[in-house]
Amino acid sequence: MANSTEELDELNVEEKDEEDYSVECDYEEETLVDGILSIDLKNFCTDKISKLSFISLDVAYLFYNWYERVNGFSVRRSNIFQSKTSHEVLQQTFVRSWKENRRISCLTMEDRKRQKAIYNQVGKQRAKHESDGVAALKYLKQLQLSDPELFFRYKENNEENSESKLQHMFWSDGMSQIDYKAFGDVVAFDATYGKNKYRCPLVFFCGVNHHQQTIVFASPVVGNEKEETYVRLLQRLMEVMKDKTSTSVITDGDIPLKNAITVVLPQSHHRLCVALSRNANSNIKDPDFTAAFNHCMLVGYYDIGTWNKKWTQMVEKFGLYENGWVHEMFEKRKMSVASHMRGSFFFGFRTTSRCKGLHSKIRKFVNLRFNVTELIQHLCRLMNHIRYKEIETYFNSSYGDAVLETKFNRLERCGANLFTREIFFMYRALLHRS
Repeated sequence: MANSTEELDELNVEEKDEEDYSVECDYEEETLVDGILSIDLKNFCTDKISKLSFISLDVAYLFYNWYERVNGFSVRRSNIFQSKTSHEVLQQTFVRSWKENRRISCLTMEDRKRQKAIYNQVGKQRAKHESDGVAALKYLKQLQLSDPELFFRYKENNEENSESKLQHMFWSDGMSQIDYKAFGDVVAFDATYGKNKYRCPLVFFCGVNHHQQTIVFASPVVGNEKEETYVRLLQRLMEVMKDKTSTSVITDGDIPLKNAITVVLPQSHHRLCVALSRNANSNIKDPDFTAAFNHCMLVGYYDIGTWNKKWTQMVEKFGLYENGWVHEMFEKRKMSVASHMRGSFFFGFRTTSRCKGLHSKIRKFVNLRFNVTELIQHLCRLMNHIRYKEIETYFNSSYGDAVLETKFNRLERCGANLFTREIFFMYRALLHRS
């Protein structure tokens, strides 16, 4: 082996930190063959073979072919990986022609450099992800200087043999806390995905103000959607809102979130978001059943006994005694049927559609390129936009007199003076039905 190093020098092999070898040869083919044959290939260290780099695939094939011949085998060309755009050969695999094939993957110098650049970039992104959590916390601390009521908590994953990384972060500013005190009786929970470069779910705690506009109480970022994660989020919500529990909560039926609400908010009325028509059409595929099903689920003036009779008649009519989906919906009746939730206050909420509508606004402010810090910054812009729209609506509601339409003139005029314009329209609809 002492002679092998000297012989490689004659072939102009440059050693690089015992990790990479570069064959740079300008010899004619005959000279190149003589140079390879002059190496003691029989005793050449096999650990160094996989670390060799060549200026071309032909040189690599020539070297490996002679190396295998000396050791009693032969080499043939196998898989070739090419660029889809330029059709440039990126990787060539050589296979030992023997029943126990030994694959040798060869990269050119340019491709090996490209791989190293990719690995370095991945390392930079990982380091940036770890440091981005620190930057996000610093940004929230800066916001506290102008908003002392701003509340935030975070959790790091302190796994052994790894650096601490930001896993969950809950935050709510002072104005959101004021909104919750006034309008936090009904809260809708929803999570949206892919709104940041790390694909961490963004959870919204939403409500409705006195202008029938969607407002946000908190928008934490979480690393997963496990039950313990939701329990922690709800505990943080109760902490920042001084333990004021919501009368009613609305979710999309996610089981971990449902279990978390049972643990943290056992006294709240829980309503499931159910896409009635879509689910009925996809599971039963009968328009007549869909109409009857929607009527049973949404009509709220039946008492429990009457509703049970209506449901039984519907199931008998369409022969759905053995249908698993219909049975599942019956089991969920106390959280999804209007008649079973009579007396519970949901302020017109039937689904989490307000949160879904909020997603369309989010897309105008947030995209996948944002890290956690940028996500918080643009969520602040979104909150400012929502509050500007509230001020605008308040201004429009404060000027002008409502035109009286019902025969209850005094009641209608009193409602126009007391309520915002949007609530007054709801009030006047009740007077019309009277």
